[in-house]
Order: sequence, then C-alpha cells, then structure tokens
Amino acid sequence: MHTCVDVTATGRSAAKGTAVILSHCDDSPGQQWTMAGDHTIRSLGKCIDIVGSSFGENSKLQLWSCDGRYGEQWVPVDDGALRNPSAGLCIDDPAAETNSGTRLQLWECNHLYTQSWTTPRVPDTNTPIRGARPS
Repeated sequence: MHTCVDVTATGRSAAKGTAVILSHCDDSPGQQWTMAGDHTIRSLGKCIDIVGSSFGENSKLQLWSCDGRYGEQWVPVDDGALRNPSAGLCIDDPAAETNSGTRLQLWECNHLYTQSWTTPRVPDTNTPIRGARPS
C-alpha cells in the first residue's frame, strides 16, 4: 500500500493550520490535490504552505488560505521532488517514516525516495500525491 500526502478533513473542509501528513492512500477528500497554474498545491480550498513562512530545514507544512505568497509555491523537479523556489528545499518524509500521521517537512533536495512524489498534472484535479515507496 502506498502512502499519500494528506490533511485531516471534516467532511470536505479543513481548518487553516491543519498539518500536512502522510497517510495510507484511501482517496479521501484530504488526499485529493490540484497543482494549479500559479504553482500552488491545493486541497479542500486551501494550499500547502510552510508554517510561519520559516524557510529552513525541518520547517513543517500546513494547509492555509491560498494567498500566493512564497511559502505556497511548489515546482516539480525531474526526480519527482516538489521544491519551494524561495527556500530551495523540497517536501520531505522525515527519516523515511512512511507511517500514517508523519508530518511532512522541508529538507535539502537530495534525490532520495523520501522526496519523490507522483503528482497531478496541471490542470488535472482531485488526484492523490503518492509517495514513491510503498509502506
């Protein structure tokens, strides 16, 4: 079973500040993502954002109202990574946990499977972002 990028949702909504985590893929509303043309990654009407706009390694990710700021910009890299251009860091599965509930973070882009994601193509909608390694 693969792991997917997820946010805990209540029905079809989630609060601002909800942690972006890994979960076993189940196609729930919190696992449906859109990569928008403005370089944001969206689910449940909100965007993946860097907590507190802290752009260093170990910075955690959250769901936040889409405002187009630097902490919400994500660029797919050829190896499957998702890099924030302002931070120069990639979305990472810390310590290769692959456990449901593991909170995703920023880390130096390193070409490892912990940063390799299967992402939706623009303008596809409602697609899970899957980790490269099954759990």
